[in-house]
Amino acid sequence: MPHRMRSEIIKDPSVMGGIPVIKGTRVPAHLIGSIIGQGASELEVLRTYPWLTLADVRLAVRYAEDHPEEDY
Repeated sequence: MPHRMRSEIIKDPSVMGGIPVIKGTRVPAHLIGSIIGQGASELEVLRTYPWLTLADVRLAVRYAEDHPEEDY
């Protein structure tokens, strides 16, 4: 799989019903924030989601911290 620059959180009604996800994926930003918040390491997240980059994970955590989870 070619490396793609992502590291952006998007909200698109056609992707996961419009919840904030890491661009180019269906991985919700708040899910990554929650996993890290529960004590998982960045490396553990990357092992679970190997298509993400470290920048993706860090951005998702920052997004989740800055934007409280909305009702879906």
